[in-house]
Amino acid sequence: MLIAAGVCVAGTGQSGDEGGTMVVRAAAVFDTSFWVHSFGVGLLPFVLHRHAVRYTPAVAMELPERYPSGREFWRLARVGELEEVVPRGDQVRRFGIGERESINVALENREWVLLWDDHRAYRMAASLGLHVLCTPLLVIDLVRDGEIDAEEASRIEGELERMKTVSPDLIAIARTLLAAMSGEHR
Repeated sequence: MLIAAGVCVAGTGQSGDEGGTMVVRAAAVFDTSFWVHSFGVGLLPFVLHRHAVRYTPAVAMELPERYPSGREFWRLARVGELEEVVPRGDQVRRFGIGERESINVALENREWVLLWDDHRAYRMAASLGLHVLCTPLLVIDLVRDGEIDAEEASRIEGELERMKTVSPDLIAIARTLLAAMSGEHR
């Protein structure tokens, strides 16, 4: 069994298995900004391939159908690709309601990945020992796993920067990692 970048891959072990593998997606809960950013730069298919994605009621309310990212969210929710989860408690009271609900769900399900793009909230969640992934670092995971190349990663990081809603600090970290990875592959 191999666990990498939030995806568990294992042979099925069934007789007649023709070399196929079973992909077990890591459970994840997201905040609105992560959804909007990953949708906006075309990363949503990668997110959905890697993660069994959950959302909270407050996040759903922040994704109206009048916007393309909201339309895609509601389309996927209606067909059952996304699952709503309600936090049982309110351990964290900082940030907006969508962020609070997402982090509280992650605290209740510590094996889940918290998909988050707000830098302050990201740091706080990481300090609580949660598994946190932001859009810029997802790009780095995709390069590392051979799903996109460094040129595509640079293009996506540029798009994230032009959105002006992704933390410049998170983008800078991702660019540093990408540069280090590019140096390794020379």
